[in-house]
Amino acid sequence: MERVNKKSCRASIAKTGKQSISLSVDIFNYLGDGLFYTYCPSLDLIAYGQTEEIAQKEFSQILAEHFEWCLDNNTIEADLAAHGWLNNLRTLGISKNDFLKRIGK
Repeated sequence: MERVNKKSCRASIAKTGKQSISLSVDIFNYLGDGLFYTYCPSLDLIAYGQTEEIAQKEFSQILAEHFEWCLDNNTIEADLAAHGWLNNLRTLGISKNDFLKRIGK
C-alpha cells in the first residue's frame, strides 16, 4: 500500500414505491499493486480501478447495487446486523427502531 486517504461517502438509495436508505460511511482510498482501491470497512465493500476516480465511481455503483439488493430481498436489517451496525447502537444511545427509521427502514 503506497498511500491511504480517508473520506466520507454519503449514500441515498430510493426504490420507487418501496423503502429508501440514506447513510454516511467512511471509505478509504489507496494505491496497491498498480491499482486504486476504495474500501468501506463498515460494510466490507471494495472496488478498484485504474485511477482513484474510477475506483470511487465503481464503489458508488457497488454500494447502490448492494443496498438495492438488500431492499429488494428485505435483508437490510440482517445485513447491517452482520456488519455490526445494530450491535453498536446501545453505545451510541440509539434504539434499534430509531436507527431503522433514520435509514428509511
